[in-house]
Amino acid sequence: MKHDGSPQSKHHKLKRLAELEEIARKLTQTTLANYDIPEDIRQNLILGTIFDGDFRVFQLYVPGDKPEDAQVISRVRVNAFTGDASIDVFLTRRENSTGL
Repeated sequence: MKHDGSPQSKHHKLKRLAELEEIARKLTQTTLANYDIPEDIRQNLILGTIFDGDFRVFQLYVPGDKPEDAQVISRVRVNAFTGDASIDVFLTRRENSTGL
């Protein structure tokens, strides 16, 4: 297993991709509960995974005719060693939502 030498990689064991995906799924599900997502978009969502150093980035997106036309709905960055995660959502929140 190759580490990048960061403090995280020295003190934590690399988590399995399935475990990181589950962290991202739960965070996404909880966060997107505050948004109205039309059914036609929900039916076409695709999950993409990007390996970015110590992070795994999980993007929910609607594909376009060309890759650059894809509409990203949310992006979760999960640290592959600690499991710490953050989310960015690229939708308008519903007016009566609470939380976040």
